[in-house]
Amino acid sequence: MKNTLLCILFVLGVTANVYSQCAAPVNLQASYANNVTSFTWNAVNGATGYVLEAKQSSYPWAYPEVIDTVTTNSHSLTGIMHSLSFDWRVKAICLNGVSSYTTASYVVPCPVPSGLNAGNVTMTGATLNWTPAAGYNTYVSDFVVAYRAQGSITWISLGHTSASSKTVSNLQANTTYEWCVNQTCPYFNSAPVISTFTTAGCNSAGNNTRDWISLFKLGSISRTSNAENGGYVQTNMNTSLAAGSSRNSAQIRAGNSGAFNNKQFKIYIDYNDNSIYEETEVAYGPAAANNTKTIKFKVAIPNNARSGTHGMRVIMARNGVSITGCMSGFYGETEDYSVTITGGSNKALAITNEIAEDKKLIVYPNPVADNLNIDMTEGVVVIAVYDMMGKQVFQQQTKENKLQVNVAGWPATQYVLIATYEDGHKEQARFVKY
Repeated sequence: MKNTLLCILFVLGVTANVYSQCAAPVNLQASYANNVTSFTWNAVNGATGYVLEAKQSSYPWAYPEVIDTVTTNSHSLTGIMHSLSFDWRVKAICLNGVSSYTTASYVVPCPVPSGLNAGNVTMTGATLNWTPAAGYNTYVSDFVVAYRAQGSITWISLGHTSASSKTVSNLQANTTYEWCVNQTCPYFNSAPVISTFTTAGCNSAGNNTRDWISLFKLGSISRTSNAENGGYVQTNMNTSLAAGSSRNSAQIRAGNSGAFNNKQFKIYIDYNDNSIYEETEVAYGPAAANNTKTIKFKVAIPNNARSGTHGMRVIMARNGVSITGCMSGFYGETEDYSVTITGGSNKALAITNEIAEDKKLIVYPNPVADNLNIDMTEGVVVIAVYDMMGKQVFQQQTKENKLQVNVAGWPATQYVLIATYEDGHKEQARFVKY
């Protein structure tokens, strides 16, 4: 009995000594860049290789989804699903045995877009562009875009898009806007990335070396002048006019430096306050100013003009061009004023681009063992399913509102289901196969 006990103690001592000679890896580190997740750990003396395993954080180690053997103390995996939380562990392989595992956890980030820029910028719109991060997958991710006038606290949503650009319209001229975009991922979204752009101004200036406005009167405004530098002047002069008034006396006179050229003039009031002088906002004209005599006329203000102060633009141009509110390069001159409308409407103009989202995709049972039911309240074009590595494992076109998929033979793990609807928008749902 004594000899048997000594033998057992000897074997246990030898076994313990074998494992003690192959230490477990320490200092496990994981990082992410350009769709590649990299793993490192301290090298173990005497190790000939290492085994790295990985699994989703909510699952046991009985069925790891990654089992790789490597000969160095580092490894990398490409294409792990963005925003996925997973556990990973490493053991060392030595000539005289293997070490115990050392375990760590990591969450793959949801990467941010880059290269934000605005193109095709006009007075009222722009095209917002960005570059998706490496590994962007339109079936499990898209982008959310919003904008606001700089200084505003309210973001206006432009909704979701799987493309790398979005068009925004109904903007104010000569206004700086902030816009942001972030990528959506299955478990959380990226941080927003913000950029700015400034819409084009409704600028107007003429060549006034021979033709200019020498007199303009309306209400309390009375201004005489010679040719202004650059063919434009912001006078900062204002008058008050009543909404619905139709006989507001006005005068205008052309100036010239030599031979007289036939001229015309036009007056705009920016009733909708979008900083653009549009043809729907013409207060008077076009009318002739064919000599240097003072032209007298009446300006009418609409009954539904909004109360408040609005910009007013007076343009005089040589005949042969069609006067528009934002024209430049013509022979003539532009003068800017302001008009305060009294007794008008107090209804402010409001433009909104908010897009409502309605969740219509339902999957059950969840978790599922065999048959997965998919309910949609409207027909879709494509149903696709992806595993944690972003690999597509199923795709089917359908026009039905209900679909059943047999997943009995699929590996036990978590999946992302993407439904692409006929109008191009996408919805996603996650489910677990056990």
